[in-house]
Amino acid sequence: MNASGEPFQSPYPTARFIARVVVPVAIVGSAAALLVATGLRAFERAPEAAVTPVAVIASAHAREESTSALQAPGWIEPAPYATDVSARREGFVESVHALEGDEVARDALLATLDATAERLALAAAEAEVRRADATLAARAAELRAAEWLLERPLAALSGKTRAEAMLRAAEASLLAADARVVEADAEASAARDEFTRKSALVASGAESAGAVGRLGLKADALAARASALRAEREQRSAEVASARAEAESARVRAETLVDERAGRAVAEAMAREAEAARDLAVARRDEAALAVARSEIRAPIAGVVLARDVRPGSHVGGHPAPVFVLYDPSSLQVRCDVPLKEAGRLAVGAAAEIRVDALPGKVFRGRVTRIVPQADVQKNTVQCKVAIEDPDAALRPEMLARVRIAADGAEASVAAEVLAVPADALRAQAGDASAEVVVAIPDGRLARTELRRVELGPERTNGWREIASGLAAGDRVVLDPGIAAGTRITPAEALRGDAP
Repeated sequence: MNASGEPFQSPYPTARFIARVVVPVAIVGSAAALLVATGLRAFERAPEAAVTPVAVIASAHAREESTSALQAPGWIEPAPYATDVSARREGFVESVHALEGDEVARDALLATLDATAERLALAAAEAEVRRADATLAARAAELRAAEWLLERPLAALSGKTRAEAMLRAAEASLLAADARVVEADAEASAARDEFTRKSALVASGAESAGAVGRLGLKADALAARASALRAEREQRSAEVASARAEAESARVRAETLVDERAGRAVAEAMAREAEAARDLAVARRDEAALAVARSEIRAPIAGVVLARDVRPGSHVGGHPAPVFVLYDPSSLQVRCDVPLKEAGRLAVGAAAEIRVDALPGKVFRGRVTRIVPQADVQKNTVQCKVAIEDPDAALRPEMLARVRIAADGAEASVAAEVLAVPADALRAQAGDASAEVVVAIPDGRLARTELRRVELGPERTNGWREIASGLAAGDRVVLDPGIAAGTRITPAEALRGDAP
């Protein structure tokens, strides 16, 4: 209650107090807690523990491998190569219709370029073709008329009449041009006089400077119009002279019946010129249509999109780099690096077996198709290509592969692969059937541990044990028996003897 007996009103309403005080305090507190947690994590000291990767080895039940086989690492790639798809004209991408990994059919639409200007150019070129067709038809008609005149010389009399009519029309046009010139000169002179007279009144304020300036512009425009009309009058005068000469020529032809063969020759030349102009217009139309067609980037082969280097708005065509890369998933090979000292044992056609880490336990058969002549002296290897005979749909270019090539004419034997770990990594072993292992899972610079139950296989030499299930290639198991599951450790790589 205040002094007057009314209830006390807080100067800050509850909503405003929450917005201005509670929310900022909560945000600052959360940020501080996150920084503290992050800082403690950075200074966390985890015990160091020995770990070793799970080994991939040949199964104890597999056939013994031939000593003549060559082992080589490799990478899967399209056979014989991937297909680059480039833009065939410059432009900006309007839309993209295929992404990486998409299967596309031959001639499928991959991307579309903006073709507004190209379609306008095509419409203009088509109009030029129509005009050329009309001109060609007119020239053909003139040629037929010239041939008719050649057969009937007295028809030249009508040519004399037409020439005289054209002369009279040209003379009338000249007279009209003379009148327009006189009129324009008068208007320009009047405008110039008015401008001069009113310019003298601007200083005294009797006339507006803007109005006088416009009068000057008008006088200039009228003078320019008079000049243009005088030029037109000269053109009309030239037309009269030309028409007079034509009329005189027609009179002579009509009176002397001059042979009209010259007229036919001219008509033939003009018809040939019109035909050539039409061919040129058709070529330009086809060029414009090609530009429109090249606005669509299509797949030259059926396959899978391996790479894409465009998006809507991208500019293409100004550099040689492909905008799409396609490959045929049914035609794959492995490029292998064989040690240089073993190069003499390689032969085109040699059988091979291929294993891919991404598909453990699966073996593909292949044949050596090519041996690259030039060796890599830095790696001390020579490269060969091994075609995969029946590639799996899960295979992808650049997957790491391991290839075993039969040498000396032998056939490659299929040796199954299994996983194995050092026997001292096993815990809580239940006879020969199963056991537990602690797996180190990377977590930044440290690792967290996780307990897994695995099924055991046969014992191997050097203190190793096959694992039937429960682990995957790439896993790392903890060797220190004092490390429990659910803790954080600093992993230290350690190998326990050679894997079988």
